[in-house]
Amino acid sequence: MTQATAFLAAILALAGGWLIYSQIRFLRRWFIPPALLGGLLLFCAGPEVLSIVGKPERLFIRSWPPLLLGYLFAAIVLGFESGKSSRGLVGQVVQQNLFVWFLSFGQLLGAYCIYLLFFRADVSPLIAHVVEIGWAGGPGSAAAMSAVMRRLGQSAIGDLGLFSATLGQVWGALSGIWIVNHLNRKAQHVIGTEASSSHESARPLSSVEANGIADAEVRRPRFPGPKGLLRIFLLFLLPLSAVFIAMAAKEGLGIVAIYTPRALFLGDIPLFSLALLCAFPVRWIAIRAGILTAENCETIQNINGQVLDWIILAALAALEPAAFIALLVPFSAMMAFGAFFCFVLMYFFAPRMLPTNTWRELGLINYGMATGTTALGLMLLGLLRSHTKDEARLVYGMAVPFNAPFVGGGILSLTLPEWTARGGETIIPFLLLAWMFVFFVVCRRLQQKEAHE
Repeated sequence: MTQATAFLAAILALAGGWLIYSQIRFLRRWFIPPALLGGLLLFCAGPEVLSIVGKPERLFIRSWPPLLLGYLFAAIVLGFESGKSSRGLVGQVVQQNLFVWFLSFGQLLGAYCIYLLFFRADVSPLIAHVVEIGWAGGPGSAAAMSAVMRRLGQSAIGDLGLFSATLGQVWGALSGIWIVNHLNRKAQHVIGTEASSSHESARPLSSVEANGIADAEVRRPRFPGPKGLLRIFLLFLLPLSAVFIAMAAKEGLGIVAIYTPRALFLGDIPLFSLALLCAFPVRWIAIRAGILTAENCETIQNINGQVLDWIILAALAALEPAAFIALLVPFSAMMAFGAFFCFVLMYFFAPRMLPTNTWRELGLINYGMATGTTALGLMLLGLLRSHTKDEARLVYGMAVPFNAPFVGGGILSLTLPEWTARGGETIIPFLLLAWMFVFFVVCRRLQQKEAHE
């Protein structure tokens, strides 16, 4: 009965979130996820506020994210189509890919330094992951972080991740509009009358609609027929099979861990890490069977979007606000650093690491991603006066498979807390700095090669 009540409450809350989202334009304008609204509704229905949903139901909801997270990462591997590469863009794709790794490592490095310098005696080092997972990862990764932190005994820090992601999106939208207007004014000054034909400042809603990015809001969804529903169900089972294999592997590693040194922590490897690895052989079989067509990959991605909604919903429903009040000072310091670092990325590192002809366009997409979601970055790109937007979108999309599964809330982001919890906060920053230096040098060399050619 508890499980049925919990599922019913979650479904009603998610439906309520979508209803609120559809009626309030402000929420659509700033990309506030409906699942975030539904999670807040479910939290308000919980024992801390209205007590409509009891503690047993909340405990059951809290158990969802680990399994859903395994599905999420398996579907990431299975949901992208093996596209044809463009030789002329290989160098730009490498630069874009390394830039994403650089910004994720930079967010982590700065947060580690703030912790070591000011808060080492007061809070857990795991708070250093709040910026990277909340900002570069976004709400979905923050919800995943909540599950990881609960497993590591730091649920309060996990709850902070959700607040981090929300603040990051709001800051990214407000500051991003200012950056677009600044770049547009500079372009108008440089190229004169050609760029000065329009004197309007960027506005979030009207400009996005004018550029066609908001078309998804006005298109009516088509309900699939019986064959379509069967296809969706079978594709839903594909990542699920990788999760079942991962669960079996986790059980086997748990047995092996009894006879191996504790330092290997084989018994502590999270399910989502194993699910991502197990998805690769499943993907190989699916490709050989001709299953991963463009249409099917898109369907898997759509299914994964719904799974992400449930992760966000469950994480917000399990919030414990009183637990993280003591963390507000270090949390505020981390947020201030995140805002400063994103500006430094846009105005200092982007011109020196990204392709010369598209650094502004790619920089804006990365700015949106670094503060919350890629959708925000694409919105900002739509507001920019530029002739190379399509090329920037293509380069960004081609680089995604080489960074999204790993950093910015990916597998590496959610595995590093395991090392931090074992005393890695003094070693990891040096490793991050070394890799950032390598990424910077490689990108500079590629940029110089491009200029020479």
